[in-house]
Amino acid sequence: MVWETDRLPFSWDFLWAEKGFTGFLAPSKFVANMINLKTNKPVYYYPHYLESNMFKKINIEKKVLKEDKFKVLFVGQYTKRKGIEETIKAFSRALGKESNATLTIKYHNMSDKETPLEELTKNLVFNNIKKKDWKARIYTINDKLSFSQMNYLYLDSSLLFFPSRGEGFGLPPAEAMCSGLPVIYTNWSSLPEVCEAPGNIPIQYCLDVAEGMVNFDYEEDSNYAYPNLRQLETSLITKYEVWKKDKRKY
Repeated sequence: MVWETDRLPFSWDFLWAEKGFTGFLAPSKFVANMINLKTNKPVYYYPHYLESNMFKKINIEKKVLKEDKFKVLFVGQYTKRKGIEETIKAFSRALGKESNATLTIKYHNMSDKETPLEELTKNLVFNNIKKKDWKARIYTINDKLSFSQMNYLYLDSSLLFFPSRGEGFGLPPAEAMCSGLPVIYTNWSSLPEVCEAPGNIPIQYCLDVAEGMVNFDYEEDSNYAYPNLRQLETSLITKYEVWKKDKRKY
């Protein structure tokens, strides 16, 4: 079982007494703790596992010699929960004036209720930086990519930016880390379990209502985490400055 807010949906309550289930699997301690509040049946902590030897690793020498752009990567669904808006805002404010900075948004649509991403991006950029100051670039990818193509995307990037408002596990950070890519992440839900590592930056947050997710069966009074925008900005700048000064150290 997997879920992303501060509690499990009430619509799942029938599951806990269901005689057909003798126990439950949880991919994170965050989810396991929520299930334990609902049932006396055994809950098994069974996180996702990745075959790390299947991932090609970043070639540091190649990066040092050839990486002339600081490439921020976002990977996730196009929903409020995944933090695309926070990504665009923070990138625009932190690195929008830098001609050697790019943001790539690898996303997939979950519904037809969302504003077209190109329109959303344009509005958020020019509400967070003066048009005359804008020098960075933002690219979007909505194609379905193979495993090897995703691995290449991680290898070609400088940073995974993952300001998610809630995760039951959080696969993109794990995949990025298998490739050797540093991660900036929201320090809530399952992400501390997955992402805590040298070189990664946790972002503080406040819990508030899970707005914009009713169409995905989120109950109106459930909460998830809103990452601190100021800290998202400063974390991007910190990583960029280290990268610019010494790519090998970075």
